[in-house]
Amino acid sequence: MRWSGERTIVGSRELLGDDPWLPYLAPGMRLEVKGEVEGNRIRVDEIEVKYPTAWAYYAGPARVIGLEGGWIRAWLSGSAGRDLFKLLPAAGETAPLLVACYERGSWRSLPLGLRPDARPPEDGWWRLTGNVSGSGVAWTLAGRLPGSCD
Repeated sequence: MRWSGERTIVGSRELLGDDPWLPYLAPGMRLEVKGEVEGNRIRVDEIEVKYPTAWAYYAGPARVIGLEGGWIRAWLSGSAGRDLFKLLPAAGETAPLLVACYERGSWRSLPLGLRPDARPPEDGWWRLTGNVSGSGVAWTLAGRLPGSCD
């Protein structure tokens, strides 16, 4: 997967549609895409991230994950979220955002300082919004995303 301007490209085809995963993909991810081919585009029905196998997405102040600088977009990987898969500056952000998988009572791929207190009603991928405070971010569940943690 790569970006070209505002377009998301897989192979030589642009991904189109309103799939909820599109905003959280990063260059270098390997995807399985199901949908309808329309020339050099794919109208997406379903996206599954194949690599990295364990990951999370964070947009917010860099200090929350132990980095310096302003607002960032970070794709964390590994079971404890200690590895940075991709790191980019973020502009115009107003509230922190987190996309992570909740499984068997805990959050996957998140470093300790980023783990939410919020407990979803079921396992799976969740989007959370946050409020920045002096000690970090207070997270609120904002909705479930399709797919399982596997």
